Amino acid sequence: MVATLEPYTVADLRRLREETKDRLEMIEGEVFVVPKSSVLHQGASVRLTHALFVQVELAGTGRVLCGPIDVKLSDVDVVQPDLVVILPNGGARLAPEAIVGLPALLVELVSPTSRVQDRQVKRRIYAKAAVPEYWLVDLASRIVAVLTDPVEGDYRTEVTVGEGDTLRSATIPGVEIAVADLFPPSFKGV
Repeated sequence: MVATLEPYTVADLRRLREETKDRLEMIEGEVFVVPKSSVLHQGASVRLTHALFVQVELAGTGRVLCGPIDVKLSDVDVVQPDLVVILPNGGARLAPEAIVGLPALLVELVSPTSRVQDRQVKRRIYAKAAVPEYWLVDLASRIVAVLTDPVEGDYRTEVTVGEGDTLRSATIPGVEIAVADLFPPSFKGV
C-alpha cells in the first residue's frame, strides 16, 4: 500500500501559525512562508494603498485592505496578497479573521524573492478561483501587469503599463493611477 499525503487544511494552517513567527499561506493544500518585505516594497505598498483608498474607499465604491490579511479562496487556498479590493456586490465577504470568497482585485508587489510565486503560482490559483482582476506590481522593472478575464486557470488578458502610463482598473470604475506615482524615489539613509 502506498501512503499518500493529504493536503493541509485551514485548521492545519492555523496550528502551524501558532508554532512560528513566519507569515504562512496555503496554496492547493501546500504551506509556504511569505517572504519579509523590503523598504522598497513598503514604500510602493503605502503609495498604492493610498491611491486605492482615495479612489475606492473614500469614493464609496468598496473596501481596500492591505496585507498581511488572509483571503480564503477555497478550503485549500488561503493567501496573503499585498492589497485587496472588495466591492459591495462582489463575491467576497469580510469575516472576523479573513476575507472569504472572491475579491474584485488582488495585488502582489513582486520582489526577487516572490517572483516565481507571484507570476506563476498565484497567477494560476487566482485565475482558477476566478478572481476578476490581478495586478503584479514589479518593483525592479517599475511596471504593472494587469491581468483580467480568468478562464481555466489562467488570465486571457494581460496589459502591462510602465512609468509613463496610467494604470486603470478593468473591473473597478474610476480607478486611475499614474504608474510613476507608485514607486518611491531612490534614497540613501532616509
